[in-house]
Order: sequence, then structure tokens, then C-alpha cells
Amino acid sequence: MSFVINPYRFGAGAPATDFGNNSRDFDGTEDWIHIGDVFNFDSTGDDEVFTLAAWMKISETSFQHILGRYGTTNSIKAWMFYATTAGKLRFFWSQGTGDPVATRIYETTSAVIDSTAWVHVAMEYDGTTATLSDRVTMYINGGTGLTVGSGLTAILENGDPQYIQTVTAPLNIGGSTNDAAGTSATRFTDGKLADVRIYDALIGSTEVANLAAGTDYQTNLVGWWLLNTDDVDDYAGVNDGTNEPSAGTPSVFDADGPLD
Repeated sequence: MSFVINPYRFGAGAPATDFGNNSRDFDGTEDWIHIGDVFNFDSTGDDEVFTLAAWMKISETSFQHILGRYGTTNSIKAWMFYATTAGKLRFFWSQGTGDPVATRIYETTSAVIDSTAWVHVAMEYDGTTATLSDRVTMYINGGTGLTVGSGLTAILENGDPQYIQTVTAPLNIGGSTNDAAGTSATRFTDGKLADVRIYDALIGSTEVANLAAGTDYQTNLVGWWLLNTDDVDDYAGVNDGTNEPSAGTPSVFDADGPLD
């Protein structure tokens, strides 16, 4: 696995204070950010490790897609970090293209989403761990890591997805795709997202807590979107997003932010 790692964005990156004071507002109907066919966390071995993090202030009325490469057909399902109708947080990953694909879904045992307040969420995936149920750790507002049996529960354990499936599907923020080209989407986020990050490492509980407290951390940061600028650019690399739908009403810049 290899990524372009450029934490200073060609030498002129966002300063450490340039995140968390603003957000993007998604309408829950048609908005999403299309990033492209990148961050395909696949491997022929059990060695994938990564961390996802974001701030959210969203509704609990429907499935809310935070970040992921996920489509409605088995051939383009890979991984997704999202919230449920009950306000719980989930991580999904799959391997294979049959029907059904080998799939694991782990979920917080308690509701964590608050439509009236900002919530910091993070998820670590450790593909080096042989026991699949031990691979996922989630953090809410920088608290103690939640694992299966201690804050997380298994929603689906179908087969043994030893690694995350290679797919041709875009990475999206705020809405999952329903075709490989990513020309349309579903499961839209209804609310606000800010400071969306991908790390090519397990950053650990201390750094997750620091992010939730507003302290920047850029080591192994490979994707960084929705800062304090009215754009959907990638401030850790070259994977800029496209604000969709281009022919409709896309997400809008909002002065409400978690670190105001």
C-alpha cells in the first residue's frame, strides 16, 4: 500500500489552527463530496492499518454516511464509517464480490449522535490483528477506546473478510454511492461535518483525544478535508473533492464549527 503523503500541501498547507471553526452543511437529500477512486484499503495480506476521524453535528433520522467507499451492489462494497437511524456509530468492511460478500459490521452499544451538539468520532482499523472482532476500535469525543464487548457490538459477522476488498468505487464524504462511477449517491448526511481525516496508521487514544480537544496532529495524515475554507480540497495530499451534485444544490460552507 502506498499513498502520497504531503502534510504541508506543496509547502503552503493549512496552519495548525485552520480547522474546526467552520463546517459544511449537508441537506440530507442530495449532497455529497465525491473524492474519487482513492484510499482503496486492500491487501493480499492482513496488514492494513488506518484511522478515520471527523466532527459531526447530524440528525438521527436516517443512515448518515460520514466517510467510505461503499455502493449498493456487492461488487462495489468495501468499507464505510457511518451513523445509524438510532444514532449509533458503525464501521463496515467486506471482502469478495459474491452474493453475499464476507462482511463484518460493528456498532456502538449506545447512541452517540447529538443533532444539537458537535460530536468528535474516530475509528481505528488494525488489519494485523488475527481475530477479526478485535480489529475495530472507536472513540467518541476522545474518550476511552470502544471495542467489541466493551462499548461495541457485532451487528453482522458473515464469513471471514481477512482484508478489505479491492473495488472500483469512489471515496465519498456525506453520501454513499450506488454505482461504481459515483455519479449518484444515497444515504445522505443530514447535518454538518468538519475536519474529516484519514491517517495511514493507528494514531492511538492520546492523539484521538488531542484531536477532540482541538490539538492538531498530522503525522501519517494522508487525507484531510473540510477545514476553515470554503472548499472541499485535500489539505494532506492531492485528493481534492468535488462538491456534488454539480447540477443541483450541493453542501454549503457554514460558520458553525466544533471548536468555535
